[in-house]
Amino acid sequence: MPLFWIGIAFIIGIAAASHADISSQTIVFLLLITLITSIFEMRWSLKHKHFLLQQKLFKIPITLLFAASFSGAFIFHNNLPVAKEDHISMYTENHQAVIIGLIHSDPIETNRYTSAIISAKEIIDDGKTRTVTGKIRVTLPQGIPITYGDIVRMEGTLDSTLYAATLPHLSRDGRQKVFVKMNFPEVEIIKSYQGNPILSALYTTRKQANIAIFDMMPYPESAVLSGILLGLDTSIPEYLWNGYRATGIAHIIAISGFNISIFTHLLYRALDKKMRTSRALPITILTVILYTILVGAETPVVRAAIMATIGLPASRIGRKTIGIHNLILAATIMLAINPFLLWEISFQLSFLATLALQVMVDPINHWIMTRGNLTKKGSKDHPLLNIITPTICASFVVFPILFRITGTISVVSLLANILVGPLQPFIMLGGGIATIISLISPFIGRVLGVFVWPLVAFCNQVALRLSVNPASTRYLPGEVYVVSLFCVSAILVYFSVKQIIILSNPVKLTD
Repeated sequence: MPLFWIGIAFIIGIAAASHADISSQTIVFLLLITLITSIFEMRWSLKHKHFLLQQKLFKIPITLLFAASFSGAFIFHNNLPVAKEDHISMYTENHQAVIIGLIHSDPIETNRYTSAIISAKEIIDDGKTRTVTGKIRVTLPQGIPITYGDIVRMEGTLDSTLYAATLPHLSRDGRQKVFVKMNFPEVEIIKSYQGNPILSALYTTRKQANIAIFDMMPYPESAVLSGILLGLDTSIPEYLWNGYRATGIAHIIAISGFNISIFTHLLYRALDKKMRTSRALPITILTVILYTILVGAETPVVRAAIMATIGLPASRIGRKTIGIHNLILAATIMLAINPFLLWEISFQLSFLATLALQVMVDPINHWIMTRGNLTKKGSKDHPLLNIITPTICASFVVFPILFRITGTISVVSLLANILVGPLQPFIMLGGGIATIISLISPFIGRVLGVFVWPLVAFCNQVALRLSVNPASTRYLPGEVYVVSLFCVSAILVYFSVKQIIILSNPVKLTD
């Protein structure tokens, strides 16, 4: 599993670089040295015994792992903002200027404001026009009619999104590589429809689908369904958000990797029955990519999309894929593009929960069924265990992260997840079909929405009723974070090593 270990070393290098005061030139020098040394190490192993290269789980030069770590460190340093005249971050600290740029993504609209990311093209400063690059987060009053692909002229005050003397990974916008912001500037739309036509079509479809959902289902269930299917959750009322958070089921609202997994599986099965595999496979992968962009390319969705595009081709050629291997590969790809994601809460929650589902659920279920003599009934799984065990495992591994944020534990989280978790596939499938049909025939879509509405309404009632009791959440001492982090780390390492040993050699799938 060379790629697995390289990915691990790469991620460690990114994490280490955030604490090491070392120049990019030094990192490049060390990278070249370790790459050259790894060649000699490989040649040396041909004539001598090499303990690590002879291990089935390893088979990779130790110096190549150091090279991967230095690669991660270089990627981290290479993405740090550099003050140059051609970069917009040069003009911050309450700098008054005129910016001309392209709206980079679909604006986020709330009841209070509109937020958009602008790709800067030019800056007019002291009467001089300069060509610049970089992204700016712009906050505008609610109702400003801007869309993706608009060329806008903005006049206002530029400021940094980074805290004083801190690295980008410590700032929310910085983790998205947005280092400049402009709040409530004067805006003028110069041109429209200047973006990528495919992205424009996807964002237009997203808005139309959102309107169709609100047309076929009462509020606030329509707002929740829009969050599940399209990632548009800004219309959900605050009281309902608080209920979902307090009961630990807020993850079902946001578009998630689980949704992508369901979508990929259903789509591929449908296409594989209608056409040849040589066509079904690329169509499925392309559709997954487009859907990922459609719902906003959130971190969990991107992770699931990468894993799906890796796993589908391997399974079709008869190779057994290793989930933990694909998970690390997906993380490596995402961090190579944006290393600051390593400190993003959604990234951490998504990967930890997925890791727990891949390495903990099956062994625990097998142990319970063996000890409980459930296997004598002739069934390899148990429906109740398939609901409870994944919920407990995922909740357990993400607890330290959530506790560090809130300092509380949800007493009703397990019950709430057991009640609403099994409904999520049905909500997504039924709601997705109803939404697609609504775009063609609103009347039929509303009829189908009648069958989906009770499922969403039930989830809302679970969140509200279980969160009403003040005892639903409990505050715990700060020491719980350290203890829980140690326990989670130890258990994940144990189960991960156990799975790697068992699945280190992919085998041919048999019918």
